[in-house]
Amino acid sequence: MNLNQFMKIDKIEELMKKQKNKRDYERLLAIRLLMGGAKPDDIAEEINRSRATIYNWAELWNKNGLEGLKYKLPPGKPPKLSREDLNYLKDILETKTPKDIDFLNTDQNFWDIEKALEFINGYFGTNYTYYGAWRVLREKLKFQYTKPYPKNYKRPDNAEEILKKRLKTQ
Repeated sequence: MNLNQFMKIDKIEELMKKQKNKRDYERLLAIRLLMGGAKPDDIAEEINRSRATIYNWAELWNKNGLEGLKYKLPPGKPPKLSREDLNYLKDILETKTPKDIDFLNTDQNFWDIEKALEFINGYFGTNYTYYGAWRVLREKLKFQYTKPYPKNYKRPDNAEEILKKRLKTQ
């Protein structure tokens, strides 16, 4: 297999040592082995890739050199909320209640998915569905389910202090 000699084998080996991305390292290794005279079938077996992949990498190397081999993230739809938005959302959900948020118009003292969804779509201008908001809360922000317990209306405001006094006297 003919490869363009964009750089010498020692330079490729040096780049391999500095490589932090496993995919880029693997590609450089394949090119290094091809330059050393190894057969594509043997390289494919050694690094557990298909023969077609080795040929594709060689073609990328011949067309664009090192830049052609670098791994690029697959294209896709950008997230609706940035990392900063997610951090802000987490902070709001942990420190405030829906009652504290003016535009929610509620007396609810705990967050549920519906209220969080209403806040996310209203504040950030997104159009998440119920399931989309659930995924943000559970998978990205790692929130857990909790059950809100009603407050006992007979309980005095200083109940903890009364309990401590009673425990000290016993």
